[in-house]
Amino acid sequence: MGLAARKVALDILCIGEKRAFRASPFQGKSFRALPPDDRALCEELVMGTWRWRNVLDSVIASWSRYPVERLETRVREALRLGVYEILFTRMPAPAAVSITVDAVGKASRQKALVNAVLRRVAEHSGHIEMPPIEDLESYIETRFSHPRWIVRRFIDTFGERGALALASFDQRVPPVTLRTNVLKTTRDSLVDLLRKAGVQARPGRYLDMAVEVSRAGPVTDLPGYHDGLFSIQDEGAMAVSLVVDPQPGEVVWDACAAPGGKTTHLAELMGDRGLVVATDKHEEGLGLLRHSVTRLGLRNIQIVYMDVTDLGSVAGKFEGPFDRVLVDAPCTGLGVLRRRADLRWRRREKDVSAMTDIQKKILNAVAPLVKPGGVLVYSTCTLTEEENQGVFSEFLEDHPEFSPSDPRPFLPASMFKDEVPPEPRYRLSTGPGTVLLLPHVHGTDGFFIARAVRCH
Repeated sequence: MGLAARKVALDILCIGEKRAFRASPFQGKSFRALPPDDRALCEELVMGTWRWRNVLDSVIASWSRYPVERLETRVREALRLGVYEILFTRMPAPAAVSITVDAVGKASRQKALVNAVLRRVAEHSGHIEMPPIEDLESYIETRFSHPRWIVRRFIDTFGERGALALASFDQRVPPVTLRTNVLKTTRDSLVDLLRKAGVQARPGRYLDMAVEVSRAGPVTDLPGYHDGLFSIQDEGAMAVSLVVDPQPGEVVWDACAAPGGKTTHLAELMGDRGLVVATDKHEEGLGLLRHSVTRLGLRNIQIVYMDVTDLGSVAGKFEGPFDRVLVDAPCTGLGVLRRRADLRWRRREKDVSAMTDIQKKILNAVAPLVKPGGVLVYSTCTLTEEENQGVFSEFLEDHPEFSPSDPRPFLPASMFKDEVPPEPRYRLSTGPGTVLLLPHVHGTDGFFIARAVRCH
């Protein structure tokens, strides 16, 4: 019945309450030790619990004598996990109660509390109270499980209809999108290989290297994975490397490379010729990149451990110049909340200003190493104006040697044909040299992409 999967899921949820995950939450030894079916179940339970957390807490609060925030971490996460199974899966309620209680462990007091609350929930699971839609902030906060500060930003930026559409989109289980390794195969050949193995696969929505699959198990078990025929990457992320437009034989710098999806894409676009320098200060993420480089059979990537916010470190490592530089900057990640639902509960509004400081430092550090005539691309996977247009506009003001360059010619026109006009309250500005991919408009992860050319 998947008891091991639920124990690991509960452990991951408890860890997520204490610290942020640098990369995927599903990298630990206990998760990797699970059989394939249990890994898929564990991932579904964890992501579903994070995705619907405010709904779950509202239900728990109705049947618990104690406020949710005052419960012990393991009890609180077990209740969230159990309520998710009762409300959102096909697991019969009695079985969901029993197996969740077993997953708690040996602490009898904790098990008794979890058992009591879940039994009450199971008996009254037919109706969930929601705030009225007229109180839009409270409605979105509960119905679509987003923290209030994010809800307010969505409304201020995208208007009421846009905020509803975006928050609703974040609740969807994201598709699994593969990026074809064009050095080893073609997209059509990859689709044929997957279909012959019984995998539902189809070409991506926009890009000619993208493949969408309906997964019923770990992606690493798909045919072709260990042969390096593909990487896992959303089309929004793929678009960033296309805007960089690296050419064979050039020297390209991916300044914030880990875990390496864009680094390897740059190398593939260059035909594995030239050099991609990949830097990052997170050794764990660089380890994932090294694994990907080996699996994909790439030879033109140089990996360097380095903090690019340290101007002295950058100046000492490289003489430059680079033909192209990508700064896929650390950010609040509000464009990937359907894929990284844990970020909703780890981020705070104060993180926005902290991230902008880091982003500005990185851009100022790399700018001198872009050759005259070279390209600088700045991207984030967030939706805040401060981290996106605000940072890029300030960079252009401080660096008159750079001019904005339109990213759209490097992307398929189909990406923009369905864009909708903004509501009157829509205040997000996108200036020259930028594009903004919106989850609820483009169907991709949210990405801001800015392109500039160094004139002198």
